[in-house]
Amino acid sequence: MTLHEAIEQVLQTNGKPMSTSEIAEVINSQQLYVRKDNVPIHATQIAARVGNYPNLFTRDNGKVNLVKNDLATLLFQKVRNNLVHNYSNNSITNSILPFEPLKQGINELLDKLDDENLVQEPIAEYGESNKSYEAKLEALYKLCHWYLLQESHSKRIHYGILNDGFVALLAQLTCFSKLHNTIITNSYFANYYLLKILKENSSSLFQILDDSADSYISREVKNFNEFLATVYNSHFIKESKVTDAPLRTEIIIPPLGMRSFEPTPIEFTAVLNEITTKQKKLDIAVLLVAVGSLTSSNKRHIEARRIITESNFLDTVVELPTGIIENTGVKMALLLFDFRRTSKDKLFFVNTSHLSLPELSTVAKTINDKNVVQEYSIEVSPENIVPDYYNLLPTSYLFTKPFEKKEGYEIYTLGHLLSDKKTGRNLNYKTSSFYSGGEYKLIRNSDLNKNSIYFTPSADAIGIDADQLALEKLSLVKGGLALSAINQNVKANVLPENENFVIGNFIHWLKPNPSIVFDEYLALELLQPYVLKQFNLYTSGSSQVPLLRLNDLLKIEVQIPSLEIQRELLLQELRNNEVIQRKNEAVSDRELDFIKTLKHSLKQPTAGLGNDFAALKHFLNTKITTQQTLDLAETIVPIFEDDGPETIERYTLASTLARMERSLTDIDYILEQAIQLITIANPHKKEVDLKAILNQIKGEYSNVTIKVSGGVTNLIADESQLKIVLHNLIDNAIKHGFKDLKMNPTIWLEIRKKDKSFIELSVRNNGKSLPPQFTIEDFLAKGKSTKADVGSGFGGFLIGQIIKNHKGKIMLNNNVGNEILPHNVEFIISLPR
Repeated sequence: MTLHEAIEQVLQTNGKPMSTSEIAEVINSQQLYVRKDNVPIHATQIAARVGNYPNLFTRDNGKVNLVKNDLATLLFQKVRNNLVHNYSNNSITNSILPFEPLKQGINELLDKLDDENLVQEPIAEYGESNKSYEAKLEALYKLCHWYLLQESHSKRIHYGILNDGFVALLAQLTCFSKLHNTIITNSYFANYYLLKILKENSSSLFQILDDSADSYISREVKNFNEFLATVYNSHFIKESKVTDAPLRTEIIIPPLGMRSFEPTPIEFTAVLNEITTKQKKLDIAVLLVAVGSLTSSNKRHIEARRIITESNFLDTVVELPTGIIENTGVKMALLLFDFRRTSKDKLFFVNTSHLSLPELSTVAKTINDKNVVQEYSIEVSPENIVPDYYNLLPTSYLFTKPFEKKEGYEIYTLGHLLSDKKTGRNLNYKTSSFYSGGEYKLIRNSDLNKNSIYFTPSADAIGIDADQLALEKLSLVKGGLALSAINQNVKANVLPENENFVIGNFIHWLKPNPSIVFDEYLALELLQPYVLKQFNLYTSGSSQVPLLRLNDLLKIEVQIPSLEIQRELLLQELRNNEVIQRKNEAVSDRELDFIKTLKHSLKQPTAGLGNDFAALKHFLNTKITTQQTLDLAETIVPIFEDDGPETIERYTLASTLARMERSLTDIDYILEQAIQLITIANPHKKEVDLKAILNQIKGEYSNVTIKVSGGVTNLIADESQLKIVLHNLIDNAIKHGFKDLKMNPTIWLEIRKKDKSFIELSVRNNGKSLPPQFTIEDFLAKGKSTKADVGSGFGGFLIGQIIKNHKGKIMLNNNVGNEILPHNVEFIISLPR
């Protein structure tokens, strides 16, 4: 039995939908399927296998069901397949409004609802009218949700789509389970999510009304919502035998990201109108807002939250996980208002932000019954709502402090510690004329140093001139702290007081109140574990780039001692840093490598010089003793009968003196290289034309063919140091690769564009292939040298140091040559622009 067959058997036996963990438990206990490694089946494996067989299984609200037992899925699949077929036949074109094909699909489904051949299963299997009624609504909902997701991916529609898990939670709220309901929609969304609410509350009677503002809802969406209301009234409405007044519930989803200049913030307009006008048009309001509006320091938001809190109509606040609006990373919250409340009841806060979206429906009972669960839900009296900001974020009240207050310390939120604050913006580098060396330096996330509390801009950092700032003057700061918290990586640097900076995107600037805290102390405290834990708590955004926004940053709590204690602790930190600095000043492994390379390079000329000097000393002493004259052609060592002319020539006085002079020259050359290597640590960068440099180098070599290719490329670099790198690689090729070869020696220098931030420079030649034991790591650590090539041990070491100073990389391409390509050796250098 395969795993999917085992899943099918378990569902058939159980006769109702099951969770993946329940299915896994049954399979393991009955050993319906055993893995080869004997490891028990996990729920994740069940979920993966279910996803591989959409023709057999369906998942809804976290439960798995068999397709053949699910009328809604069968109906949905039939119509969906027809829609896909129409698309593939190009019968639906871009000239048709995006909603038109969906309307056609809905009409097709409605026309065939009673066709038994459609589902190929006896309708009787599904029970009486309620079952069929629910299946039809579920099929319509699935069709709409699937279609709108496809259209959003194709970018033919541009508005919000509610996540399926959130809709499942919405549908299970108690307010929709009353026997007689009127639902009023107030959103710019397509109202297809109402189909799920109607399906989950099939025993209730509903009337659907629309109160959406025409200024926010598009004509296409409005027309589609009217079409859905007609469909419901025509095919699903029941005769009401209930005499009592219906429960009036309004679902409010305000336009995301829109701001008005009216006194009332758009997020709370409908609710505040109900509260302030006291018209009592509603019993319940279900409001979906961005989390930021619950904590915003905007005065209008604070006033709105004050009215809402003091009105006593706010009943429950649910903090939701990211992704409630499909294809966005906006964090949302659900606010439930009960306008029937008369007594001063407590507010119920629930945090579901840690849950996965399919798990949301599992908390419906907790919300409906107001069950208090530690670190998950809590009841709070209106009097305990923070009066300064009227903060309504659940985690603010559920969050237990991860630290105990130290004696003599005071606890502050960052918002109360600061005298000023700013957030950087996304600046257009081209139109804003940013360039290396501008008057006002731009601070980016990559410019902040995690290993230091002080910001030290380099001379060639990207900047902008004063007369080019325009609106960016709003981002001009000096002193204080520059802080970034992207992807939960926190960096905080103190800025100089005598220099202006421009803060870039995702950079926060904090100006601490000097009467409470020193800049340096706060920068250090922000990196303490108990603070970082809070950073993680308040980080939000998409899963790809989680961010800590300024409003959330201001909620972070830190404990601060008196200024005297801060000064003492900072002095202690300074002393500790001095100890670390002294340790850092000890000889490093890299410096040891340099010393070894220097010794290795000097070994050959000094050994030769020593041997020649000893022989010459003995020869001269003999001449002095015997008072003989000197002859440059005379040998300075004894000559044997089998010595050839080359050996005799090597040991003549003239050759020995020339060799000693050359050894001294070699030593001088090696020491010059060593000095060059030591002083290479501080490159003088400026904007250079890389191709011009390559062409200049090309003209310096007459004994080898150099071919330059690639477009004109400008980058920030030290021109002289780049030339040193290229000269070393070319000289190595000439000395080693082309030695004893009769073919035409050729070197290719090619500029390649890697991406917007880096370029690649390929340096390759058609000389001899490198030996198998050659590695780029050894080459950069200590170079290579032979008896025939004095001083060559510094080449690789020097190249590595220069490229490191330029924050680049060098690699050896081992997949070249093979007697197919014209070159056998290729080095690839990657440099930032």
